[in-house]
Amino acid sequence: MLRANPEFIQNGGRSLAAFYQTKRASLVTTAWANQLDPMMKRYKCLSEIRPREPVRQEQPGYFRMPNPKYTAYQASRPYFELVREALGDLVDGEHFFDIVADDVVYEVLYNFPGWPRIIQGRADLMAKFKGYGKNIELQSADHLITHKTDGGCVVVLEYEVHGTVLATGAVYNNRFCSIVKLTNQKIAHWRDYMDSLAAWNVLTAGPR
Repeated sequence: MLRANPEFIQNGGRSLAAFYQTKRASLVTTAWANQLDPMMKRYKCLSEIRPREPVRQEQPGYFRMPNPKYTAYQASRPYFELVREALGDLVDGEHFFDIVADDVVYEVLYNFPGWPRIIQGRADLMAKFKGYGKNIELQSADHLITHKTDGGCVVVLEYEVHGTVLATGAVYNNRFCSIVKLTNQKIAHWRDYMDSLAAWNVLTAGPR
């Protein structure tokens, strides 16, 4: 019976798998090959192990906002950083507005006071978010779930935001589902769904 040499197990099975692959290629008899095949099946998964990515020490908010031209959008910062981190290397740019295409279409499938159903263009989107920050200040964004499809060209994001309605001091908590279409590493189309009842309840609540 063919036995595994201990020196080839020293690297968690990687060297062992490589040894069997090399050994089998050099065999000239069917008998030896038949003995090696079951072992190759056993260690096949070891050759597919990938190094674990290092744990990020800056959670949440790994992607910072270094550009001073975005200081007017600090009230929405948790949302921007959650989106930026969720999309990772699928997009190119540091801040949320850096990864948005100039001709982006930002569509919301709900009614929200002061917010149109469709926003066209990066400039108009920036203007709307500036107004949003004057009414609601976000403290955090979390519970992110990311689904990638169409080769990473379409990403579905599920998440929650938590903040305060500035006019009343009411606590604002909401849940979203956003369907993001990417083109040339930029957000080309954004379609948004949210818990409309949660928004309605907090926006119609009186001062605390």
